Amino acid sequence: MYVDGVRKVDLWKNVANTVSKTVNLTVPSGKHSLRVDFVNWTGAANVTFAYTPRTTATVDKVKPLVPTVAYSTATTSTQVSWAANKEMDFAGYRVYRRLKGADYPTKPLATTTATSWTDATVPKDGNVYYYEVRAYDKAGNTSSGTADLGVTTVDRTAPAAPKGVEDNWAIGSPSRITLYWDSNTEPDLAGYRVYRSTSLPVALTPANRLASSGGGYSGPLPQTGDIYYYVVTAVDTHGNESPASGSAEYYSDDLTGPVDTPLGTQVTEGETGVTVTWDAAEGTSSDFAGWSSSGRSSRAPPESQCGRSRQAAGARRSHPTPAPAQRGAAKRRVGQGRREPRRT
Repeated sequence: MYVDGVRKVDLWKNVANTVSKTVNLTVPSGKHSLRVDFVNWTGAANVTFAYTPRTTATVDKVKPLVPTVAYSTATTSTQVSWAANKEMDFAGYRVYRRLKGADYPTKPLATTTATSWTDATVPKDGNVYYYEVRAYDKAGNTSSGTADLGVTTVDRTAPAAPKGVEDNWAIGSPSRITLYWDSNTEPDLAGYRVYRSTSLPVALTPANRLASSGGGYSGPLPQTGDIYYYVVTAVDTHGNESPASGSAEYYSDDLTGPVDTPLGTQVTEGETGVTVTWDAAEGTSSDFAGWSSSGRSSRAPPESQCGRSRQAAGARRSHPTPAPAQRGAAKRRVGQGRREPRRT
C-alpha cells in the first residue's frame, strides 16, 4: 500500500491464509493519493483496507494545526473567530487572554468546539489585551497558539475614589481651608475635582464644583455660619470620574448679610407720623430673621429765625418790631408745630 507514492505496507508474498497488518500513519492535511497493489498467484485474491483514526495518547503524538484567528471589536466585547480544524481526532479549542506585557495563564479563558467566541468579560479600561487560540485533540495533544493580535478596549473604568480627604480639619472657623489626600496610582490618571456643599451627601454637580487640581486644594471658606462639606474625585484621561471621597467638614462664622432686598419702598407722611411700606424680596436667605428701617431728617431753618429775618427787613421798612413776648410766643408755636421723622 502506497500513500502519495511512498510504500507504507508490504505484504508481498504468497500465503494460504488471510494476512493482515496495521500500521500507524501520519497523514498531513490536504489531498493525498492512496494506492494498493496486489496479485493472485493461485486462486482468488481478496484485498480490503480501512482507515481508522487512532486517538490514544500512546499513539497520537501529533499536534493539531494552529487555528487562523480574526478579531472583531464591537461595543465593549471582543469576538474571536478562527478557521475550523479538519483533523479526524479533533476535540476542541481553548481560548486564552493576557494583558499586554503579561504571560498567558495556564487556565484557558474558555473552551469550545465552535469556531468563534465572544469575550464579554474583557476589562473596559483602555488597555491592550491579546488573545490566543489553541486546538487540542482527543489524545490530549495541544497545538501551538495562534499569533498574538492585540485588542484595545474602550475605557469605561473610573479611577478609585481618593483617600485621606476625610482626615482634613481645622480649629474654629477658618477663613481659608487646605485639603490634602493620598495620590491615586492609576496609570491614566488625569487629575482631581473638588466639590463643596452645605449638605450631605455632596452632589457632584457643576454648581458644587470648585476647581480641578493636580493634587491638593486651597481656597477661601465662605463666612455664612454654615457647615461646609468638601469631597474630591479622581478623573482619568478618558473622562471617567471616580465616586466621591470621604468628606471633610468646616465650620464658618456668619459674617455675611442676607441677600434679601426690599422692593418698591414708599414713605407716607400722615397726622400720626411717617409710614414706610415695601414689598418682600423675591429671594429669602435661609437665615433671614426680619426687616429693620431707619430714617434721618433734613431740618429746615426754624420759624423763629425766619421771623426775625422778616422782622428785621420790616424794621428797615419802618414796620414796628414785635414785642419780646410776641417773639417768644412765636418760638413756642414753631416748637410745638415741628414734627420729627418717626421710625417704624
